[in-house]
Amino acid sequence: MNMDRTAKIYIRENEDGEPIFVTEGVIDKIGNSLNLTYPIQNGTYAIGVSDGVVSIRKKGDEDYALILCEGKEYPFDITTPFGTLSMSVLPEFVFVSDSDKEVEIKLIYDLIAAGGKTDTFRLFIKCIYSE
Repeated sequence: MNMDRTAKIYIRENEDGEPIFVTEGVIDKIGNSLNLTYPIQNGTYAIGVSDGVVSIRKKGDEDYALILCEGKEYPFDITTPFGTLSMSVLPEFVFVSDSDKEVEIKLIYDLIAAGGKTDTFRLFIKCIYSE
């Protein structure tokens, strides 16, 4: 059964920290999979979750898509107005929780630049369904 629901979305860089971004979006559930879409300045994010795999696609002034599966490195390119940057992502932790009232996505991942520089990022997304 296909079900679209609007939700208030809170994005944090620390699990217990203040949100760095709050917006509204749409969650589309099909079976055990869900897709979260929300606007950002100059574009949109689409986050898909299915069988423990999280995909993130950004469309706008910079376009990219990445796949996050715990422990598996994934190479990807970022297309910018100035050219293409090759990178890879290595998820350390991927967690998804889905209930009738909310969806939570918790990600901790290393982003590896073309020159080998590695930065660790944390992304905690909580989506509370609108009534």
